[in-house]
Amino acid sequence: MIKESVHEKVNQYEKRLQVTEVTLGVSENTLSYETNIRVKKRLDIVVYGIIKKTNQPYYFKSAYYLAPFSFK
Repeated sequence: MIKESVHEKVNQYEKRLQVTEVTLGVSENTLSYETNIRVKKRLDIVVYGIIKKTNQPYYFKSAYYLAPFSFK
């Protein structure tokens, strides 16, 4: 659902780009402190495309944290 939404919105609002692929990945980041360990879930979004005017490949990667800090 998120993948389709990103693909649709980039096509709708960025007319200079032809989106060829959108990939998603969920990962866990572990941060260790003196007394505890904190775990965060992260969503990585990658957009691949072609710039229409120059026919050059385009790559964009961004990460968003989905869950608040939790303790292990």
